[in-house]
Amino acid sequence: MKLLLHIGTHKTATTSLQHFFALNRSLLKTHGFFYPENDDSAYVFNFLASRVAFGKAGETAAFLTATRKKAEEANCHTVVISGESFYAMTGFFLDLQKRERSDNYWTHEERLVQDVKEACAGYEDILVTCTFRPQDELAGSLYNQFVKNVFGISESYSKFLEHSRPIYDYAEHLSLWEKAFGKEALRLKNFNAVKKDIIRDFCASFLTETCFEQASIKELESNTRLNRDILEVKRLYNATKPDPALAFVSARTFRAINDHFPDSDGYQVFANPDEQKAFFSAFQAGNDTLCQSYGLTPLPAYSEGQALTYPGLNAQKTAEIYLQFCENLYSPRNRVEIGLRRTARFIMDKMPGGKAVMDPVRKLHNSLRLRLSGW
Repeated sequence: MKLLLHIGTHKTATTSLQHFFALNRSLLKTHGFFYPENDDSAYVFNFLASRVAFGKAGETAAFLTATRKKAEEANCHTVVISGESFYAMTGFFLDLQKRERSDNYWTHEERLVQDVKEACAGYEDILVTCTFRPQDELAGSLYNQFVKNVFGISESYSKFLEHSRPIYDYAEHLSLWEKAFGKEALRLKNFNAVKKDIIRDFCASFLTETCFEQASIKELESNTRLNRDILEVKRLYNATKPDPALAFVSARTFRAINDHFPDSDGYQVFANPDEQKAFFSAFQAGNDTLCQSYGLTPLPAYSEGQALTYPGLNAQKTAEIYLQFCENLYSPRNRVEIGLRRTARFIMDKMPGGKAVMDPVRKLHNSLRLRLSGW
């Protein structure tokens, strides 16, 4: 049995790819590619990386073993697993979450990657694929994402860069995966070279072109960013630390009003060119080495002269956004959903056996959202 492990990176259309895999599971299976289901998500396997990061690699190994058996029963030749948080597990699960670790970043990350390798035992042929984009683009997109998240951050971009610095060292991360899996098992992609047709390119490179041609759902756009004014209000809102039910519905509400406050050029640039160059130029030599070693087109670490034009958020715009936000958030439908979510959380946390009761409901809900809302 073969294993195709798609490890990221974040913000390289991974969500669109995962939606494609999940929404076309049956088709992929007819071509021998098994994209399993799981109770944690309707489409992504980041929970497998989180188990590894939190010392529960045995659970990841058990899932992969059970999946291999299911794939064999389905007469498939390849298991496909996609989870962008396999890349930089220490960065995403520990450092950015402000969790402590006992050793330095690279020692810790090397151990986690080795744990992933051991969890893949039983697969005769393993292929690891990862896609990269310029580091300054990744950082800006990550910052938008981490503010936009349900439990979003409220810190500045400069503070975010301080906490996430190792994440942008592509070459060092890949050296750990090479050490664990062997360089021959790795296939890298330059996001800017394939982003216009990334799903078709992925199928052609790692599945079959027929999988794309025969797919019933393949034009997908997922996980869009927040426009800058909305992002700044969301960042301020995050500092209020809303409870989980309110946080979830609030995050969706900010997305719902996003198009009412469009960006202008340069609004998604979070630092001036000199600051960008000073921070990201340290990663250029590693990028050049990766490109040469894996035959990638040039991968700049930062964009020369990219202008910062965002004028800042004024009181009038803040009030306008917050008024629309409140009108949407406290609609009758959302009030009911907030109440139901709080009730479900109470059942899971306070009632004996509550989690076992609610897990099937959550799984059905996630599946319906994927099918009906493109989430």
